[in-house]
Amino acid sequence: MQGNFDHMGAAAGKYATYGGGATAAWFGLSASEIAAVIGAIVAIAGWLTQVYFSRKRERREAEEHAARMARMLRVGDPADAID
Repeated sequence: MQGNFDHMGAAAGKYATYGGGATAAWFGLSASEIAAVIGAIVAIAGWLTQVYFSRKRERREAEEHAARMARMLRVGDPADAID
């Protein structure tokens, strides 16, 4: 029974520490600092979105290039390979 209370106490202490740290971080920042943090998060999200779609476009272009080259090799004449 004692072990169960020790486990509960450790869990409560952990969550209290996290809550205290979050409260100190949130209320310890001024409005301009909060805006800067939010702006940094938005900038990182925008960059990750751009990287994702750039990689997707590059993959699509590589597949298109491979298909055009394969058709060019089958047809023989480069002018005939253009759609």
